[in-house]
Amino acid sequence: MGSLSGCVGEITDDEETDVTVTDTAGRTVSLSLPLDRVVLARIGFEEILPILGVGDRVTAISEGYPRYLPHHTEIAGWEDAPSVGFAFDEGGINTEAILNQDPDAVLVSPDFVDELRETLPDSNHVIALDFDNPDLDETAENIELAGEIFDREQQAESFIENLRSYQDLIQAETKGLSREEKPTFYLETFDEYVTFGTENLDGKVAANAGGYNLVEDAESLPQVEFGEYELNPEWLLENDPEFIFRRVYANESLADEEKAQRRLNELIDRPGWENLTAVQEGNVYLFHERLAFSIATPLGRAHFAKCFQPELFTDLQPRELFNEYLEEWLGSSYPELLFYPRPGETLER
Repeated sequence: MGSLSGCVGEITDDEETDVTVTDTAGRTVSLSLPLDRVVLARIGFEEILPILGVGDRVTAISEGYPRYLPHHTEIAGWEDAPSVGFAFDEGGINTEAILNQDPDAVLVSPDFVDELRETLPDSNHVIALDFDNPDLDETAENIELAGEIFDREQQAESFIENLRSYQDLIQAETKGLSREEKPTFYLETFDEYVTFGTENLDGKVAANAGGYNLVEDAESLPQVEFGEYELNPEWLLENDPEFIFRRVYANESLADEEKAQRRLNELIDRPGWENLTAVQEGNVYLFHERLAFSIATPLGRAHFAKCFQPELFTDLQPRELFNEYLEEWLGSSYPELLFYPRPGETLER
């Protein structure tokens, strides 16, 4: 959770203000505001900084932005920004490239903050923020902190209210559903037969949209690196989910309908899947990784809700809703598909 110690007034370009913040990793960091030179050592900041109107303060970025989020990179105006490496590449985050920028602050996700703190001097002000949390209350605290350290409190509060309106739209219809009213689902990460539990990331997003996560009934499933569960293919065939969702990189699998259909066919052609209820009824979907792994999670949840509970959301158009959000806050929309097929639709193979 992030918090600000003391009060920060309006900060002008020629005025420096010393503040102390507690970032999402629970670390106390002293800063001199304004932050004019900012390095993004991880992805996850591609929406909040442009939304707050401070995207132009970014001087260098993670290699993950042009690689996995080229459209966001273009919207933010970071196409020509120097790279500081990618956390999951062999070379990891390039601290020398960060030092070359002489940044006022280095923004990173909580899971990599210790690594950077060990190699960067205190003057570079490593700050942990997390905008990929499916819990909107925790995300809101990070948005508030970002608003305060960039002197954009009003914009941050307005944006939080907007996100809450989307969340309330779904919760109003799904919070009273019984277990029997929730269809079962299996949600797969980027790795085959690896899934999230109901309290983790994508699994939480879908479970809070009117569906029931199959792994809730599982016993002693092996967990892997980030709390995911690794399934035996036979277990999935035996438990027969009513819906199947697969997280994909949009620029690779959702660039257009032809690529999406080809990727969908590859997914459902696995051994034995022709007997699964989800496959037989056409309830197998690919989804854009940012729907369940970004600051706009409440809008991503709308796509799952439309699949699970179409009779409760007859007028809901998730794609249009998401694009309205993008146009309002970022002045653009995704060139890729967000969900394939569209929520509530089934396709003949």
